[in-house]
Amino acid sequence: MTSSKDLIQQARATTDDVPIIPRKGLVVVTCMDTRIDPLAMYNARVGDVHVIRNAGGLVNGDVLRGLLISQVRANTTAIDLVMHTDCAVQGLEDREMRSKLGSQSLEFGGFDDLEATLRSGVASLRAAELLPHRDRITGYIFEVETRRLRRVTE
Repeated sequence: MTSSKDLIQQARATTDDVPIIPRKGLVVVTCMDTRIDPLAMYNARVGDVHVIRNAGGLVNGDVLRGLLISQVRANTTAIDLVMHTDCAVQGLEDREMRSKLGSQSLEFGGFDDLEATLRSGVASLRAAELLPHRDRITGYIFEVETRRLRRVTE
C-alpha cells in the first residue's frame, strides 16, 4: 500500500512548471468517485483545468465559492458540470443517513434522477448572478461503463 509520504514525494516531482492559471480556462465540477479521473476524461494534464469535486458532483455553496475564486482570481471562463452513472449518491436517502448518524442538520444531497439533477445544477449555475462568466456552462454525464462523456446540456 502506498503511503501519503510516497504520494507527496511523487507529487513534488510532477509540479514543475505548473501554472496557477489553468491553461484551458476551464473548471470541471465533478464527483469524488475514485473511478472519475477528470484529467483523463479531457485528455488534459496538470495545470490545464481547475477541478472541484464533491460527493455526487452536486452544485452547492462550496462549489459556487470555488467557481467564484476560479473565475475572479484565475480568469477561468468555462464550466463543465460532470455527473456520472452508478453514483453512490443516486438513491441515497437523506433522512436515512441522518437517522444512522444521529444528526438532523446534515444534508447529503441524495437524488433519484441523474439527468434531471444535472440539468438543475447547470440551471443553478447559469442563474448565479455572482458568477462573471455564465455563458459557457455545459452539463455532461460520464458513463462509467464505457468511460465516455455524454453531453446533456449545451
